[in-house]
Amino acid sequence: MTVQPEQQPSSRRYVVRTLLFAIIALPAACQLGAFLAFAAIGTVLPRHAMVGETVLLILGGALPAALGYLYGRGAALPASFSARYLPFVSPIIYLLAVWAVAMFVGRGNFSDSSFSGIVFFAFIPFFFLNFMLTFGGDWWNVLLVPLGVYSLSLAAFACATWHRRRFAVHGRRQGITAAVVVAVLALVCAWQAYDRSTFMLPERFARSERLSEEIRLHDYAPFSGKELFNKNLMPLRGQARLHIGWPYPRLDGATAFYPVYAAAVQAVYAKPSVPDAIAEIVQCSTTPEAYQRLIDGRVELIFAAAPSAEQKQAAQARGLTLNMTPLAREAFVFLVNRSNPVGNLGIEQIQGIYSGKIDNWRDLGGRDERIVAFQRPAGSGSQSTMISKVMKDKPLRTPLQEEFHRGMGGLVHQVASYRNDAAAIGYSFRYYTTGMLRNDQVRLLSVDGVAPDRANIESGAYPFTVNVYMVTARPVSENTQKLMDWFLGEQGQQLIEDIGYVPLQKR
Repeated sequence: MTVQPEQQPSSRRYVVRTLLFAIIALPAACQLGAFLAFAAIGTVLPRHAMVGETVLLILGGALPAALGYLYGRGAALPASFSARYLPFVSPIIYLLAVWAVAMFVGRGNFSDSSFSGIVFFAFIPFFFLNFMLTFGGDWWNVLLVPLGVYSLSLAAFACATWHRRRFAVHGRRQGITAAVVVAVLALVCAWQAYDRSTFMLPERFARSERLSEEIRLHDYAPFSGKELFNKNLMPLRGQARLHIGWPYPRLDGATAFYPVYAAAVQAVYAKPSVPDAIAEIVQCSTTPEAYQRLIDGRVELIFAAAPSAEQKQAAQARGLTLNMTPLAREAFVFLVNRSNPVGNLGIEQIQGIYSGKIDNWRDLGGRDERIVAFQRPAGSGSQSTMISKVMKDKPLRTPLQEEFHRGMGGLVHQVASYRNDAAAIGYSFRYYTTGMLRNDQVRLLSVDGVAPDRANIESGAYPFTVNVYMVTARPVSENTQKLMDWFLGEQGQQLIEDIGYVPLQKR
């Protein structure tokens, strides 16, 4: 015998009323409550951020639960199981489906305009909360917070209505179907999150040491200081055998080679009458920008690693040929945290890491931990060297990306720079790592049992020995040619050795 429900209101009217509660009243009340709680906590507990966040989290969970429970106690429930609960389940299905579509369209990039546009406008009931979250870059919470609101309110609603179980059996099949849909969408979103983790910097690295932030180019700028001479630059041995006056050669180059040409400028350029004049003529704008400025004719000479295929093509498109004159010898090195037990890798192992075939240090004799392999931006000297010298015909895996904020909470993707975590591996040039960074927490790896030291660079025994080049693209001025000749002479090569690079000829 079927027990009749206490009330049998119109299912359609109940569904409409409940949906309005779920998509309008519930988000509005939760956002208002969160705003008031945040304001109150900020006033009462301004010096106890952790306590305030805990209180806010508790209140944030209690409010939707209380609202769902009260709605369940006062609602006139329809007889159908699905009619009762689907209005609360539908927003959950909607959120997961929209998020899955946005992740697919935006290729997992939160900074993609397609992703942000879909999510921001599709989640419009939580407009004010989402605005605050996206302002701080908390895109995951744009999904998780509404899901938490609806899940808590649904659970509380179910608790409030469970003792009123007088509903007909029909509708349970729809409820099971809805549960399956939720589970499938949740799995899709979870897989997308995992897939995103394969090319996004893991969260724990957010506060790890970023080596590139330690370099201050001003420390190497020529003609700086109280007497217009930078004491951080390596001085020449004896008197300079070259003196260059106006017009000064216009120079640029890679960060790793800035100490070389900056020291030469301070040694052989005539003292400028205007202190800031040299800063406009001798710059360090990194390898990609230096090559572009050379191609554009804004500089005559750059100091960098060999150009990438794209940089050669860019020069050819302008009817130019990049002329490379070797200046010094250097090692392209791989670096890990000092605590990493792995001290040597074979060439094939390195290729395996950076092609994606090897992803755990355990397979290389290290700890059972996922390898976090950092790369450099396209066009940089180290990235071009990695492709041409190390990987050769093997494709690189998608580089790790990280997001940083640019004004008004905007997210921008960039290739993640090396973070000195125990699971990390990266690459650079020997002098940049040991001469400019001088970080005793970083260790250089041997390759095929050969260490990247001076003797092995001189002999060529180290597999990834490379040249540093002076690069031109057009006929150079007389003073620029004199500077190039000086660098290849005895005094220029001695300066290169004193700075820490390996000269072309064994000395």
